[in-house]
Amino acid sequence: MRWILAAILASTAISAQACDMHHPDACAKGPCNTKPKAVAQATESTTNITTTTTTTSTPLQGSVVKTVKEAQLGLNTLAKTLGQVKHSDTDLYNEATRQVANLIEEPEIIAGTVIYIPVNFTTGDYLPMRKKWVDYYMTQLANLIPILQEDIDAVLIPDDKVEKADEYMTELKSGVQDIQNQYQILQTLAVGPNYNQTAIAAICHNIDHDIKQMDESRKKAFHAIR
Repeated sequence: MRWILAAILASTAISAQACDMHHPDACAKGPCNTKPKAVAQATESTTNITTTTTTTSTPLQGSVVKTVKEAQLGLNTLAKTLGQVKHSDTDLYNEATRQVANLIEEPEIIAGTVIYIPVNFTTGDYLPMRKKWVDYYMTQLANLIPILQEDIDAVLIPDDKVEKADEYMTELKSGVQDIQNQYQILQTLAVGPNYNQTAIAAICHNIDHDIKQMDESRKKAFHAIR
């Protein structure tokens, strides 16, 4: 019996020593409560994490920020698109107005010597438009004109500058609308294989005029919001 009692006391002492390594204050007074404390701490940490995550994930509220810098950047982007539209429009115009050219030689006296210099001149007759190039230029315009509209819509004028720029922005919107109307007429003229080249050239001229007017309005809007 004595050796059994001794073994029990020794076991109790070892358990107390092991518990003291974790929670000396708690084990000195009673049974070890390491696990409950660990669970409580884990629960508290989870609560904190949940609270922080909820606060961070709340979506920001507010309206679109309009700044002068962003508006001017949009107007500069519009300038590039206007240039692209002008390029394609000019190509189509040149295709419609190609003329037969003849080469002649005219005499020129240089240092007392007569030299015949070749000179080009046109007869006034238009060469037939080539369908593959007409289709190509029309496709370019079909892709660019919607981009032109998007660029104008993307220009957000700051509220305190709207009054100064409103006239020019209205002109830009009117200009792109007219280009869209002119392009619809072009679509009916560019079916081919026979083309009304005079009519196509006239429409291209109108589009070129709109582009020039729009670029002037763009520049005025740019300076008005500075």
